[in-house]
Amino acid sequence: MDEARKKLRICLLCVVSAAIIMGVLYCILAAGDGSSVSEGTLVYHECSEGMDDAGSIY
Repeated sequence: MDEARKKLRICLLCVVSAAIIMGVLYCILAAGDGSSVSEGTLVYHECSEGMDDAGSIY
């Protein structure tokens, strides 16, 4: 029983470590490509004259 718990703990530690390393690498590589704020799901919206903050024309 103790041997199985030890193997399970080591396996979970490896999986969590791999996920953390992959997340850090993704953040470093995504920040390094110079992508602007307008790409992806977070879109920066500039309001011009005649528009309120919600994008409605008044």
